[in-house]
Amino acid sequence: MEDEEKVPVIDISSVIEKDPDPQEYAQVLKKIDDASKKWGFFQILNHGVPLDFIEKVEKEAKRFFQFSENLKKSCLRTLENPRGFFNDEFTKNRRDWKEGFDFSAWGTEDGVSKWPEGETEFQKTMIEYFRIMNRLSEVLTKVFAINLGVSEDFFLKNFKEGEHVSFIRLNHYPIYENSSEEKVLGVGPHKDGSFLTILKQDDNVSSLQVYKKAAENEFECTDENFWVTIPPVGNALVVNVGAMLEVWSNMKYKAALHRVLTNSLERFSIPFFYSPSYSADVVPILAGNEEAKYRSLNYGEYRRLAHEGFYKEIPLEKQARLPNYRIHKSSGN
Repeated sequence: MEDEEKVPVIDISSVIEKDPDPQEYAQVLKKIDDASKKWGFFQILNHGVPLDFIEKVEKEAKRFFQFSENLKKSCLRTLENPRGFFNDEFTKNRRDWKEGFDFSAWGTEDGVSKWPEGETEFQKTMIEYFRIMNRLSEVLTKVFAINLGVSEDFFLKNFKEGEHVSFIRLNHYPIYENSSEEKVLGVGPHKDGSFLTILKQDDNVSSLQVYKKAAENEFECTDENFWVTIPPVGNALVVNVGAMLEVWSNMKYKAALHRVLTNSLERFSIPFFYSPSYSADVVPILAGNEEAKYRSLNYGEYRRLAHEGFYKEIPLEKQARLPNYRIHKSSGN
């Protein structure tokens, strides 16, 4: 595959440094801007997260899925409290081939983390990783704000510590041997409901794919030729635009549809979903005479709808889906 058909890999050291070279800083901002418009995805290197600590987090994540079923189910998530272990998630009304564990560093209206009893090192490691991902997300959020022409702290009032509902998910995709004609996916085509997502891929398995052609929903991504694999890159983290950033940017940045393939190899991944507080009103940022392409939405209401879709099939028009918030011009005379 030619380079232009690959999701960009960006060295972001200049936005991590305290006193970066202005020219290098501007170049990185442009690379992130371009990648977010074209792909909605990019990978980052020199992100400031200690690599030895990432390895520790991955080790602890794998250890979690080796716990007894009784221990994992002792921290089972529910519709009322969507933090904890699960193995029955739906993505757009289709059951996923995975199990997972959701947690945060604090409790909010969105849920309170349930931790496996007696596993203090696991809990300590995961909370520290959450805080590191939170700091990195703040840096990237400032970059997006600058690129959108607003003050660098424009979004951060919606991401106050102890209030925003960001969470980390530990994913385990078991080995899948295809014995039927039906296509089973680790996770079906979807857009993340976050502002942005930072993912640590499994270095040994390539299963994450992004749909390159513009598509507003999962029903428009039927051409297999447009699915592009995002291969793991050593020491890199994957960043993707979430639905809230698409709305706030008034579609300047697109939350790209992506999916996870099942595999003959076991796979693990660790996404951090950077999401605003329930009180956040997501209003498109408009320049000049630009018209809004989305209705304003309250994130708490959006998130509650998303929770319902994790547990059961619900009508498309009632789901937390971006097409349900789009403003379409009238074609009247």
